[in-house]
Amino acid sequence: MNEQELRAVMYSAVAVAVKELSDAELAGLNLTVQLGGDPRDKPWYEKVKYLFDQDNGMKMHEETKAALVAVVLKRLNG
Repeated sequence: MNEQELRAVMYSAVAVAVKELSDAELAGLNLTVQLGGDPRDKPWYEKVKYLFDQDNGMKMHEETKAALVAVVLKRLNG
């Protein structure tokens, strides 16, 4: 699998994970991740906690974060 294929897989996985989040929840998730906040006390955390696979469920892998940015931009910018 090359890098482009890996990114496509990550994008798809993140898109599926956040599909049930409202736009406000998605924006909150993105802000929390990008600012490095603790997501575990957020109401949307249970829906996407498996995306936080580092630091005891507090952090996303950098590739997952990049995929999240792509998903957020596509969804919120239409």
